[in-house]
Amino acid sequence: MQFNYVAEDAQKKRKKGSIEADSKPHAMQLLMKDGLFPVSIVDVLQDEREKNENIFTRDISFVSIYNKKISKKKLLTFANQMAIMVKAGVSLTTAMDVLTTEESDKSLKKILEHIRADLHLGVHLSDAMKKFKAFPEIVISMVEAGETDGRLEVFRLAIGRLSLKLPVIGKLQKRVYAARFCEVLSSMSLAGIDITQGFLVTANTIKNAYIYKILMQNMDDIRLGSSISAAVSKNNAFDKLLLSMIHTGEESGMLPETLGKMAELYEEQTNESIKAINALLEPLMTVLIAGIVGVVVISMVLPMFGMYDLF
Repeated sequence: MQFNYVAEDAQKKRKKGSIEADSKPHAMQLLMKDGLFPVSIVDVLQDEREKNENIFTRDISFVSIYNKKISKKKLLTFANQMAIMVKAGVSLTTAMDVLTTEESDKSLKKILEHIRADLHLGVHLSDAMKKFKAFPEIVISMVEAGETDGRLEVFRLAIGRLSLKLPVIGKLQKRVYAARFCEVLSSMSLAGIDITQGFLVTANTIKNAYIYKILMQNMDDIRLGSSISAAVSKNNAFDKLLLSMIHTGEESGMLPETLGKMAELYEEQTNESIKAINALLEPLMTVLIAGIVGVVVISMVLPMFGMYDLF
């Protein structure tokens, strides 16, 4: 299928063109993969059909829009497009602006315009959607659950940051995540995957919410043309050694190999730390088990001495 698009690059400059894709979501993915953020995407054939329609058949009653039913296929397309954009780091309001602008279905477009207006007023997406019968209750419930997750995000960030400051465990976590970061990004680079896409995949392998958020901020800088070393040096997610080695790898043109070596180094350090922790815990566990056994034995013996006292 042929689509005409209007998109913005990293410098917010608008570009127009056409692209071959299987669907609108597919077209969005292709554009975003090239570093472009879609503003509008129009099916060429559908656009031509609409131009030939009688203008009166395209008008929708403002009053009836609240009871308007939308096909499941159209709702699914809308949900997929929204998910793609939000996952790529686009804000909810911006994503709604884009989807409203490019929506070709007049009924759904009118609904999205009302929802967009509510979002700009600070209304929750689920509350805005509840006004329209077009959205099934199950869809609204899922959106509400997602919003609850968003409110819990602040808590997860605090826990993630606190866990990195814990004695012993915090340092061990940093090494584990540094090893994973190096290993995955090295593999992505060796496979010839675009650096922005590779960095996104790498960030998604990090389970600590605090480090993940930092890496997503770094990715924004990389999209704007920053080097990886310059981007990650703005925070303390990784130690200075790794930052220095990333810079060296970029300068020498051997970043994948350098990251691979660093992954091996961090894995060795992690294994050594785990062995040290186990060595420390073994005598403590022995003392703890001995204490438990002692308590059990004493609890069994004392009643026997009490019986002897009766005689």
